[in-house]
Amino acid sequence: MSGNSNTKKEGSPWLVLSLAAKDLRHELILSLCLVMAVTAVLGPVLILFGLKFGSVQLLRSRLIEDPRNREIRPISSARYQPEWFLKMQEMPEISFITPMTRQISTSVDACVAGSDSACSGETVSLDLLPTGTGDPLLLENKGTIPGPDGCVLTRFAAEKAGAKTGDRINITIRRVIGGDWRKAGLSLHVDAVLDARAGAIKAMFVPLSVLEQVERYKDGEAVPERGWEGKQRTAFAEFDGLLVWLPAPLTKLEQIKLRTSTGFSAVRGIKPAGMEKEFGFSIAAPGSIYFFTTRKQAARQDNIDNIARRLRGRGAILLPIAAPVNARLREDSTSRNVTLRSLGFTADTAKRLQITPLPQWVLNPADSPAASLQAFIAGDNTDHSLSRVVQADIREKNSLTVPLIIYGEGDSSTLYIPAELGGILRLLRERPIHYNAENNAFLLSRQAYAGFRLYTTTIDEVDGLRRNLGKEGISVATEADRIRDVQELNHYLNLIFYVIAAAAAAGGAATLAASLYGSVERKRKEIGILRLLGFSRFSLLRFPLYQGIILTFGGFVVASSFFFALSLLINNLFAEKIRENESLCTLTPGHFALFAAVMLAIAVVAALGAALRILRLEPVEALRDE
Repeated sequence: MSGNSNTKKEGSPWLVLSLAAKDLRHELILSLCLVMAVTAVLGPVLILFGLKFGSVQLLRSRLIEDPRNREIRPISSARYQPEWFLKMQEMPEISFITPMTRQISTSVDACVAGSDSACSGETVSLDLLPTGTGDPLLLENKGTIPGPDGCVLTRFAAEKAGAKTGDRINITIRRVIGGDWRKAGLSLHVDAVLDARAGAIKAMFVPLSVLEQVERYKDGEAVPERGWEGKQRTAFAEFDGLLVWLPAPLTKLEQIKLRTSTGFSAVRGIKPAGMEKEFGFSIAAPGSIYFFTTRKQAARQDNIDNIARRLRGRGAILLPIAAPVNARLREDSTSRNVTLRSLGFTADTAKRLQITPLPQWVLNPADSPAASLQAFIAGDNTDHSLSRVVQADIREKNSLTVPLIIYGEGDSSTLYIPAELGGILRLLRERPIHYNAENNAFLLSRQAYAGFRLYTTTIDEVDGLRRNLGKEGISVATEADRIRDVQELNHYLNLIFYVIAAAAAAGGAATLAASLYGSVERKRKEIGILRLLGFSRFSLLRFPLYQGIILTFGGFVVASSFFFALSLLINNLFAEKIRENESLCTLTPGHFALFAAVMLAIAVVAALGAALRILRLEPVEALRDE
């Protein structure tokens, strides 16, 4: 029976825990002193870390919440191609980017529209800024993304113009043409007014398309979609070279003169035998054939006119050459790939030069536009009264989709188009163009943008993106210095905190260890009696360990209560300096869990000395004292 009882006692941690707790209660005053000693060590550490964490998080949250700190601004104007913006939009560290037009074209006059659509208030000068889907400056400052005929005002712009959400704003755009002032106007709906945090600027955020229209008008162009008059930026033809047929050959000196001040930099003779492979047709008429090319730029009509003037009276025939263009034709539900080859001659010219193979058609400039959207199928028996309209998708460096009238029967893989149309399609290698169906005209599209508005996903990515843009030769301005200051502050505060916390932990552990060791020394007789009653050395090792944990846990609870009370006082004292839901002194549940784990480890370490002393105690010491 006695053996079973001893075994039960040795294997019962709850009995040892009960004895340890009762012993602490027996020496209540001493135990409370030890609890307060732990509190005195842990309390200031909690307050220090709470202030450190709260202040840094306060600064960091304000940096993160204010999208202006995630903005990257170009310092100077440059030429940013549309492809560059597509590449940037795919980068995960960029949350928003939109092109910007030239700064000189963004200034407009604005006033609030009254019930009769006329200005009802003061006219003010505002800057137009582009926006689009996902713009953080608008979405995070009580704004919204404006519609096609909407706008969003900054707080200062709204106050200056006397506008509010729901009003209509009349915009006046002015330009000077030939010394005459001209103006155009449009009306926009105020979709939102931004919070003052968005910036102290008088600006109006509008869709990029509106800003592009304003810039085009200020450049003297027409804007048909707004009814604004001006000139059209008509696309021009470019050629890869010029074939010249002459009844008599050119001398070397004449060839040199034709290369001087004409825009052409090289000329070479062409043999009829090799023409078809290079140009798609051959000339059988007797005479001399030369091919003129440029060095860096494509040949234009004025270059061809220069050659024509210098060869006047010599019976020369000039044939502009544009390289074949690949296109995909879409007709009904079917599509196929074709090659569009341009030929710059009429039927009379083809007959005179004995050109083969010859598409059987007659291009009469009096009947067809110079860049007519026509394509012909070659063949001696082609019925040119048969025609159909298809959509042609041309994919060069830039893309273009146009309606193409195909004359003739069959599904030939090679279609012949007028030379000027081929020259305009060749321009797609250099710059974007678009087709205006209303005017049956090819117009130049925007080639590049002068700047951008860019925001990163987080503040941590600002400096890295700044360096990457610098490698591309793009100088930008950021809030990287301010962000770096907060990051360095956090780093140095961490170092200070860890040094103080380590010193406090060492002092607290030493105090607790000395107290537990002294308690074992005072209770050698009682511990010896417990050994005589059947407790093993290893079961009694838990005695100082449990006491250390109880004392540490008590100190942790009191220190936490002290922290909550003092942090509430600190946050109330600085309530005017912080916003709602912000705290200057705060800790998360995770922090308290971490501190509890550290204190548990300190309790275990502090109890080791007392535990080792118990291992050296013998039961006979209790009998000797008796």
